[in-house]
Parts: sequence; structure tokens; C-alpha cells
Amino acid sequence: MLKEFLKRWLEDYGRNSLKPTSFENYSRLIQVPSLGKYTLQKLQDVHIQRFYNENLENGRIDDTGGLSPQTVRYFHSILREVI
Repeated sequence: MLKEFLKRWLEDYGRNSLKPTSFENYSRLIQVPSLGKYTLQKLQDVHIQRFYNENLENGRIDDTGGLSPQTVRYFHSILREVI
């Protein structure tokens, strides 16, 4: 599953190569459940785009709206780096 892969990547690679604040932010971002249910083999571009759209529309934990485009770009940079 993608979630397990991202956790392993963060521990094996991120802990020693990221700044502490980046490591903490990455740790929070990989907890987002909607992509974590896919295996790497089954993850497709459409799943990732749907994930971005959902977070832009209604991604806040407190259900008060969407995440900022900057935050979604941050998700993108994480995924791009590890996948």
C-alpha cells in the first residue's frame, strides 16, 4: 500500500536527508487516507488528480473548506519525489 511505502521512505530516506521541519510536515502529509489505500502498482494518474481535487475542495481537517493550492503542490512534490 502507498501509505506503508511512504512511511518506509520517510524513515529510511527522509529522516537523514530532510530538515526537521520538512520531516515533520512530510509525516503529517502522508497520513492523508485517500491515496494510502492503493498499492503502488494500481495507483494511476486519475487517482492522484482526484486526490488533488478533493483536497482543494474539502481537504481541511476541520471541514471548513479546501486546502490551499500551495499545500496541494506540496503534496505533489512529496509524491513526485518518492514515486
